[in-house]
Amino acid sequence: MDFNELINKRYSCRNFAKRPLEQEKLLTIIDQARLAPSAVNGQPWFVHAVSQAETMKKVITACTGLGMNRFIHQAQAFFVVTETRDKLISTTISKIKKLDFQTIDIGIFIAYLSLAATSQGLGSCILGWFNEKQLQEALNLPKSEKVRIVIALGYPESDEVKPKKRKSLNQISKFH
Repeated sequence: MDFNELINKRYSCRNFAKRPLEQEKLLTIIDQARLAPSAVNGQPWFVHAVSQAETMKKVITACTGLGMNRFIHQAQAFFVVTETRDKLISTTISKIKKLDFQTIDIGIFIAYLSLAATSQGLGSCILGWFNEKQLQEALNLPKSEKVRIVIALGYPESDEVKPKKRKSLNQISKFH
């Protein structure tokens, strides 16, 4: 699939089929996403791939507080992306430039994960609502390892992709 087809096919899937997800696909997605660019090659991310039933239940509990993300009970796996310590040079440049390169780099990495999942025929939904402490406990993470995002994964129930509603080119760009 070419890039235009890939970006048009990727959407926030909220209806997953009850179809097992192969671990090989999870490995392929992570392997593809690890090639994402980062400031001074800091790669400030780590992926916890969750597919075991007991851990899945804990992740679902951590991501469904106050009635949010109810659809994730259908997910067949999760990627829990955490922030790792960045290289000293990247941290120094971030302070000098007053730009949080780690957050930017993790965002790029998450985009790569999502697009790689789509290329494997999977649906994904990026979750920003979660209880970090519960996730740290579920995955036995030290308090210093910060959870940045959770991605629900699975085969989409349907191949139908709704048209995307996005701002026009004039609203997001200007040529000088």
